[in-house]
Amino acid sequence: MPEISDEQLLQRIAQKDQQAMMAFYDRYFGKVKGLCHRMIQNREIADETVQDIFWTVWQNADKYDAHRASCSTWLLVIARSRCTDQLRKIKNIPAADSIDDLSDELADMDNEVVEDVIQKMGQRALQSAMSLLPEAQRVVLTDVYLIGFSAPQVARARGLPLGTVKTRLRLGLEKLRDILREEVSDAEP
Repeated sequence: MPEISDEQLLQRIAQKDQQAMMAFYDRYFGKVKGLCHRMIQNREIADETVQDIFWTVWQNADKYDAHRASCSTWLLVIARSRCTDQLRKIKNIPAADSIDDLSDELADMDNEVVEDVIQKMGQRALQSAMSLLPEAQRVVLTDVYLIGFSAPQVARARGLPLGTVKTRLRLGLEKLRDILREEVSDAEP
């Protein structure tokens, strides 16, 4: 398929053109997969979420509005939403199940795995701290720092004034810093 714009691909996808869907999938798979793996941090669930996101595009391409956001912004908002849904579901999984599953994997640890575990612990601490933020601040911080949107892109995609987005970013970062400082001071002997 010759190089066509994202908007044209979505128009064709809305008409159930499978070649257009494959082209769109090829174009955005890496970004969507990267976002899902960063947010969910569970390969199996993240991979299932990627497929769900592209299924949503297939089902809802006719709802895309070029006047509201770019195609990539529209897609990544869908992706972030699906990842957030998955994270909510993961929170409801009993901890004992995941501990039993991990015990076999942790038996053969080497230094690389240990470093990875330490990094994930830091990521979990950040996720825990993020969950304590007000929803409006958490959403804007996620859009900017996890997904990689600029403040103006977030403002356009969410229909907010740029000043509001910047204020939420500043307040969210300040609260996040305070929460993490408190956790570190609580952890010190």
